[in-house]
Amino acid sequence: MTSARKLLYIALACWLCSLAGCGEARDPGAVEWEFMQSSFEAGSFDQVIDRLDRMEDVPGWSERAAGWRVVLLGGMTRAYLELTEACEQGLEESKGRPDRKLQLALDQYRKDARRYSIELYESVQAFDKLTGDAESVSLDFDLPDGDAAPSPLVARISTGIMPGDQGLKSSEQHTIERGVLLQATRAVGAGDKVDTAKKMFEFSPVSTPKAVYMLGVGRTIHEAAALYGVKRLRDHKMQELFLGLAEQCVRPSLESKNLGLRTEAEAILQSIEKSRANMEDRSTPAK
Repeated sequence: MTSARKLLYIALACWLCSLAGCGEARDPGAVEWEFMQSSFEAGSFDQVIDRLDRMEDVPGWSERAAGWRVVLLGGMTRAYLELTEACEQGLEESKGRPDRKLQLALDQYRKDARRYSIELYESVQAFDKLTGDAESVSLDFDLPDGDAAPSPLVARISTGIMPGDQGLKSSEQHTIERGVLLQATRAVGAGDKVDTAKKMFEFSPVSTPKAVYMLGVGRTIHEAAALYGVKRLRDHKMQELFLGLAEQCVRPSLESKNLGLRTEAEAILQSIEKSRANMEDRSTPAK
């Protein structure tokens, strides 16, 4: 071992010792988790997503990291889908007076929605494999702050009026925080009822049935499938993959003793079948 590397290890050991009050060194995973909690509270969601990816290989932390990462990616996907839809509506409203800035924003939001949705797709599969037949999921993070109401600036975008650069940045951050907040409420079976979720997140970690967690994920995956439809990215194969995963996530809830959960699952599955039928209708040549 080189002298430089020895010094590095000694410095790291001293740092861990100081964090533990010069007693027994703390679990590095716990230290990392606290750092990510701080980043999460500051709204640095991309940073947390990247660090959670590395923690999925840390013994004792893998399931918690994977569960949190899916919630974050689901929220980011929802946010960029919402921004995409607002720009699409804005361009429709501004026909005859097209706004170049609006089109550029739409192109970027679609790219972002595609990137996050693919990461979500892969992370959900990994999470399901990792947790296997587990009956519950532990969510070891605080419910994020934020406003569950849509940004007024996003509403303006949907009418074809683009805000200035600062306003656009503000509307993006608001929508991202809203997306993560609402995905967290879905994860615990609260739908979009933030007040209900707040009560559930008063004491962390929160334990939620895996079927409930996966149902919320399945709904988001189904919404993301629309990104690959004929009116957007026109990727029939990806759309079918997303619909298939959404169905896989939702089906376990059909076996639940909870009538409300079964009813919600049946409604989502019916919507998935409707999406598939629309795909077939559009792929069938007119006679």
